[in-house]
Amino acid sequence: MDKMTIIAGLTGLLIVLLVAGNVIYEKPEQRYESSRDMMDTYVNIIVYHTDEEEAKEIMDDAYARMAEIIAIADRFNASSEVSQLNTNGFVDNPSPELIDMITICIKYWEITGGAFDITILPLLDLWNPYSGAGPYVLFSLDTANSDALDAGTITEDIRTAFVDNKGNLSRDLHENATVTVVEQGQKWTVQSEWITYTITNTSTELDVTVPEFWYVGAPRQNVYINETKQFVGSDKITVAPDNDKISLEPGMSVTLDGMAKGYIVDAGLKVLEKKGIKRALIDAGGDIATLGTKPEGEKWVIGLRNPEDNSESVMEFEVSGKAVATSGNYERFFDDNKEVGHIMDPATGQSVFKASSSTIIAENATVADILATGIFVLGPVEGIQLVDALPGVEALLLGHDDPTQLFPSSGIDKYEIKN
Repeated sequence: MDKMTIIAGLTGLLIVLLVAGNVIYEKPEQRYESSRDMMDTYVNIIVYHTDEEEAKEIMDDAYARMAEIIAIADRFNASSEVSQLNTNGFVDNPSPELIDMITICIKYWEITGGAFDITILPLLDLWNPYSGAGPYVLFSLDTANSDALDAGTITEDIRTAFVDNKGNLSRDLHENATVTVVEQGQKWTVQSEWITYTITNTSTELDVTVPEFWYVGAPRQNVYINETKQFVGSDKITVAPDNDKISLEPGMSVTLDGMAKGYIVDAGLKVLEKKGIKRALIDAGGDIATLGTKPEGEKWVIGLRNPEDNSESVMEFEVSGKAVATSGNYERFFDDNKEVGHIMDPATGQSVFKASSSTIIAENATVADILATGIFVLGPVEGIQLVDALPGVEALLLGHDDPTQLFPSSGIDKYEIKN
């Protein structure tokens, strides 16, 4: 008995030592990072984990999930559901993800009073010279001008026609403008400084056109914009009650570009969390979502850069379990002169320049991404008023002419790092 008691006691002691050893020598979490090119940007993942190989596998799973959603939402991919919706005007048996994305977008179209609208694509296509929406007719010449054009001559009658239609042109016809014959009696180009006008014989008149919408004068632009507005409005999207069909009215098309990055970030973060990760950050070109804190309880630090100086931060935020997204018309432009930004106001069909950037902090990246665009369109006054009425959302807008001019929501200071 004594021998058995001694053995049992030693065994118990061994178990205690092993348990204590595991507590004392538990492998610490390490930081692991990965980056991939997705959605025309880099998607970066940071996780803290005790095992490198397992961390890599988990990040791979997150990327795979994000790729699945991109395959649904990418309007440039002919096989995607969004592309099919735009091509056919409907999609049968849509995926749960597409239904979710469309439903969320309709909800925030209502919340923002139409400032965020995924049906804006026909208006964006007016400004995109590669969309096929042009060329745009500015005015017409009499066919009697064909002989002069064939001779490579710009007559006074032609110059007078340009002057008379000045409201439809963004700039005057230059005195040194030249004519090139593309096809005798049928087609010519007129080069006026950097603008190329095409003149085409329609048999009854000579149409003067440009492929770039920003070279169209404001009166004529408004004609095209007003004609196109009939195809815009998220209230015209129909999601069947049993979710077996999504449909658009004729002439409509949608873009999820204003929310898809945020949505895939959230989806990726859900994978990480499901796989047991407790500390993580995913950044998709500035759409950022966080999970927990860094070790020792440190929050994630996110800088808001100065639109006029990429190396400089206007403000830094610290967050945990929150998402941050920024939108602005200072990086992507339709034109070479950087005068036509890619964020348009659905109400006007024009680029928005009320602020230089709009940053949103929200519970998830989908909402942050959507509101960053919607609030940017609304501008500093209406935008901040809306944010202050929304629970769990904060915002900071930077002035358009002076990015150091700050327009904060009422609770943004709780995330701001004070210097």
